[in-house]
Amino acid sequence: MELTRAYKFRIYPDAKRQEEIDERLILAQQFYNKILEKSIASYRNGKTKASMAQFNKFVREIIQEDKKYLKLYSQTRCEIEFRLLRAYQNFFRRIREGNRREGFPRFRSRDRYKSITYPQDNGSFSIRKDRLRVSRIGTVRIKLHRKIEGAIKTLSCKAESAGMKVTKVDARNTSRECSNCGNIQDIPLSIREHNCSRCGMQMDRDINASINILHRTTALGQRGSHAQGESVRPQEKAVLEELRTDKTRPLLDAVIE
Repeated sequence: MELTRAYKFRIYPDAKRQEEIDERLILAQQFYNKILEKSIASYRNGKTKASMAQFNKFVREIIQEDKKYLKLYSQTRCEIEFRLLRAYQNFFRRIREGNRREGFPRFRSRDRYKSITYPQDNGSFSIRKDRLRVSRIGTVRIKLHRKIEGAIKTLSCKAESAGMKVTKVDARNTSRECSNCGNIQDIPLSIREHNCSRCGMQMDRDINASINILHRTTALGQRGSHAQGESVRPQEKAVLEELRTDKTRPLLDAVIE
């Protein structure tokens, strides 16, 4: 029996690629729900039970109604159909077992549809050194922490933000306020380093602003003293390290089989 290995690597999309990924996640979620909506209506009208043939018919209708779903790679659309077919197989199994309580497969909200899959390595994706190219999305940086053994068959892009809590933060003065002592001073936009006139702290202006946002979001309490060289709280230290090493925040994982 052939052994299948799965590798999980972090990817770092830039702003443009992140927009492309986000758009396709939304399209995939909408595409899934549209097929589900049509299949439920068909089942209730006593027509053919859920099958790939039926789904393919619905897909043609959906794309005819709105061409935006052509932005999804063809194999990705097929994988969405297979996801829904598996959900229906569980539905029919429950019926056979006499358990109708959970009903039809559920519609997916955006926070419950967080991955898109390329089920065949037929040119839809490729990896060259530290770059992952994905059809209809583009090229993103990938951190390959181990060697990939054997041929790649499947690629899934999974969003890390599923279930993420979003907190509204007042961003006023975050780049003008010293993240060490709280002193606020005027700094021209052309100056990219924060040099505090009170405590002497020196730090990249964007990193300083990010730490201030972290303070306001997580209520860390008393700030540690960077100027005096005192220890920085673990959460702050982790943010500092991430911001210093890479300004593009990792948002997604690539799962390769």
